[in-house]
Amino acid sequence: DDHLALVIRYHLGFRKHGGDPEPPALVLDEVTMDTLATFACKRQRVTLSLWDDAEVDGDTISVLLNGRPVLVAHGLTHEPIKLRLDLRYGQNTLQVVAHNEGRIPPNTARAILRRGKGKEQLLLKTGKKRGQAMIILRG
Repeated sequence: DDHLALVIRYHLGFRKHGGDPEPPALVLDEVTMDTLATFACKRQRVTLSLWDDAEVDGDTISVLLNGRPVLVAHGLTHEPIKLRLDLRYGQNTLQVVAHNEGRIPPNTARAILRRGKGKEQLLLKTGKKRGQAMIILRG
């Protein structure tokens, strides 16, 4: 290939076809969801920050908003990942499921949910059979 193709593909971010592995499939039929908390919110957009709670041991999670994946198979580190989530009116379900439990079970993550002026600090404990959910009521 030529220099222009290299610049377009790698500098501008176009990927080569067939090179990316598929993320693990989300199988929620086998996961029991525990409701961690219920929040009220007047804003359309909230921000969820997630990071590993203790030792970085290979914990991998996915996040779903109203059944749709917004983060898939993310390996937690001490560096927070911020997810900006658009809520619909009424009840919104935010689920966190674990793909593994790392070297030290259970899969633990710290989270901060920012919803306008308020913020909630949460400790998420998930496993391969148990996930945690937050209910956000947008009015």
